[in-house]
Amino acid sequence: MLNFGKTIFTLAVLAGSLLGASNTARADHEVPRFDEFRDRGLIDRQDAVHMVRLFYRAFLFREAEQEGLRHHVRYIMENGEEGLFITARNFALSPEFQQNIQGRVMPRDIVNNIYRVLFRRVPDPAAQGWVRMIRQGQAGAVAEGIVRSEEFRQLYLY
Repeated sequence: MLNFGKTIFTLAVLAGSLLGASNTARADHEVPRFDEFRDRGLIDRQDAVHMVRLFYRAFLFREAEQEGLRHHVRYIMENGEEGLFITARNFALSPEFQQNIQGRVMPRDIVNNIYRVLFRRVPDPAAQGWVRMIRQGQAGAVAEGIVRSEEFRQLYLY
């Protein structure tokens, strides 16, 4: 079965490389090629910084500040892939998320933002499960579940 999203993404990457686009000089807001993290096995410093910046945008709707960025990058580098999952969960359990996002932003919009930032697409109908979980106060489990998902792993970890 053809994976339409991955095919379009791969075609876009190929088109960029044919047109001379450089993958190494990407802006922080761009999603790297899906095989970039996989080839390096994640958790080099550059990858950890990029992932933490994505988590700030996805879960807190803002850019990272230096102190928080350093803290989360250090934790991921010390704890590897499992540290990445725990960091995602901790973003959604943070006082900032609880006070500024949950209860103020509709759960549907939280999930839409997570998908837009991490996957560069709109959520599919199955994402309604994540919306329900956020409504039930399980945002930490949602964040960790999304980062443990096969789609996330295919984009960033394999």
